[in-house]
Amino acid sequence: MAQRIRQSMSAHLRLGRLDRTLLTAVPVSVALLFFAMLAMIACYQMDGSPMWLVRMVFAISIVTILLLYGFFHILQSWRRSDAYLYTDPLCPCGSRTAMQELLRRLEPRRDIDVTILYADLNHFKYVNDTFGHEAGDQLLVLFARTLGRVFDGSHAMTARVGGDEFVVILKDVDEKEILEAWQQVELDLQEESRRLPFRYWITSAHGCATRPKGDLRPLEDIVRAADHAMYECKEAMKRNAQVQSTTARRSA
Repeated sequence: MAQRIRQSMSAHLRLGRLDRTLLTAVPVSVALLFFAMLAMIACYQMDGSPMWLVRMVFAISIVTILLLYGFFHILQSWRRSDAYLYTDPLCPCGSRTAMQELLRRLEPRRDIDVTILYADLNHFKYVNDTFGHEAGDQLLVLFARTLGRVFDGSHAMTARVGGDEFVVILKDVDEKEILEAWQQVELDLQEESRRLPFRYWITSAHGCATRPKGDLRPLEDIVRAADHAMYECKEAMKRNAQVQSTTARRSA
């Protein structure tokens, strides 16, 4: 879904140096050839020589080739730029820009429920410090792939917003569906943990916040609320782990 999002940006942000040159060179070339054809027509009208008709056909052919080449190249560049802007450079999911653009498009929609799910990996720094950054990158890709497999579709999009933090934007999805989906994420992560080349049990924390239909709050507030809920979940998991550790020591 992330690749289908399009952002309205000015040409100088979306195009490379070659493309900006083409945007200038193509119309200038067309204008020069147009004036050249006018001169040929004037010459043809003066002496009636068929040579001028041949030259006009040749000039029109050159204009057509220039236009086709220029616009085809620019179109291809726009597609590559979209993929670069809206796809995370590491993970198979949307980028932060894709998230921001989708939120901008959903901001005026008061006729739908918009839910933000914020998630990140637990002890991710431990993986980087212990097994190296390549292992950390592998873990990020795995987490993004799992989130995308469970959530992505016509009503949801996953994006990496930085580090090991991911956001899932959902439309018209109730709490029960989100709970069931997250349970599937946890089951998938448990299965993936067994396949890792290093010893690490993948766990994650998440938080959700919803702007229901008719709610006038900006979506930025919903994102912050989901982020806050995620950190509350993380703290609760830490407290629970401490209690279990204390209980285990006492039992021993």
